[in-house]
Amino acid sequence: MPQQSLSELKTQFSQIDGVTFVERVAGLPEIHIENRFCEAVVPLQGGQVLSYTQIVDGRDLLFCSKNAYFENGKGIKGGAPICWPWFGDHPDGLGAHGFARKTLWHVDKITADDCGVTEVTLWTKTTPETEQHWPHQAKLSTTIRLGKWLSISLSTTNLGAEPLPLTQAIHTYFKVADIKAVK
Repeated sequence: MPQQSLSELKTQFSQIDGVTFVERVAGLPEIHIENRFCEAVVPLQGGQVLSYTQIVDGRDLLFCSKNAYFENGKGIKGGAPICWPWFGDHPDGLGAHGFARKTLWHVDKITADDCGVTEVTLWTKTTPETEQHWPHQAKLSTTIRLGKWLSISLSTTNLGAEPLPLTQAIHTYFKVADIKAVK
């Protein structure tokens, strides 16, 4: 499936209050969400939550490194990156945390309920290029609920006939006031 363009996304989801699509450096699309509880940024590069700020106190609970890459094909260091289909270093030297964090995700749906919670569902799947390094066919979906609390879930669907070896994680970077006070 071809990547969704920024104009297509803006048209498709224009009716949802508090949801806007913007282009970050290097042409990477992001979803900006603002509802009665929070403001959040979800880049389609990596399908992760990059920023989650509760309206009640105005503090972003997630950390993003000043050295973060905002570049096509690179993982963004910060927020809540998704590690898939492996977590940590690959035993064959294919890098850390898989390829989902380096790919552009597709927007499946975005909804806003009567209580003020916004839900974003994104997906990515293996390609012939990724299958050269991880020879399996699969689809990964993430559902991000943004309201008084942040909730992120992952779901893997095996698209092949054989069992699927995988590990996955949401590798969250939390912002703390004083690292020396953390235990």
